[in-house]
Order: sequence, then C-alpha cells, then structure tokens
Amino acid sequence: MAGGVEQYIQNVIATPGVRSVLVVLDAEGDCAAAEGPRLLERCRSVASHVPTRIVMPCMIYENWLAASPVEGEERTPGQGGWEGPSALAWLKARVTGYKKTVHQARLTATLDFDLTASRCPSFGRFLRCVDDLGDGMIASCTEPPS
Repeated sequence: MAGGVEQYIQNVIATPGVRSVLVVLDAEGDCAAAEGPRLLERCRSVASHVPTRIVMPCMIYENWLAASPVEGEERTPGQGGWEGPSALAWLKARVTGYKKTVHQARLTATLDFDLTASRCPSFGRFLRCVDDLGDGMIASCTEPPS
C-alpha cells in the first residue's frame, strides 16, 4: 500500500465529485523546484487520470501570510526577502498564541492576493495552479501524511 502523499491522493480522489487535486505543503529546507516535481510524479503514480498540482511555499506557508498586512501591520522583509525564514517569528509577535490550525484559515481569508503574489513567487504559482485546475472541485491540504 502506498504511504505519504500517495495515500493522501488516494483518499482525496475517492471522495465523490473531486475532479482535481491541489496539494500545498511547506518546502521547509527542501528545494521546492526539485522536490515539487518528484512529489507530483508520486501523485501521478496513483492517480494519473486526475489533474493534480503541487505547490510548495518557499520555506513555510506563513511567508505567504506575512507578505500581506496582518492585524493592520505591514512587515518589512527580513533576511531572505519575503520568502525568507523570518515570517513565522513576525507572525507570532503579532498574533497572540499563533497556532497553524487555529489562525491560518482566518489569516488566509485576509490575504491581499495581488500583493502577496508580487512578493512571493510561490504564491503566484499557487494562483496559477488554481487557475489551471479550472472550475474543478479542488481538495487542498497543507500537510499530507508522511
């Protein structure tokens, strides 16, 4: 039986009505340009008939969140620019008790898409993948099982 992303894809495509899949997971220390195609190949090995895209925010998802104003406050890009390692610390300093599972959805809902895409090329890729998948029902996950 397949594990990790393969199991996630199998579970998602078993859901009635799903016509496409978008997987979003942190690149963390991995090179998204190298790891993304490998993950996509693994997805296609179990579901070649379902349009699937992989998007890996450079470093972490929080880079996307911190590229748009949070709680009315604008961030100055730190070391590594907008997709560098400082976003999580910046968010935690502004969002009391920041927890991914609690705060990501609310902060994502407030993103300025154009501004975030101009600052984070990986977010621009995310938007292109959403457009590419069209009006298909999209299943998304920030962290597929390993």
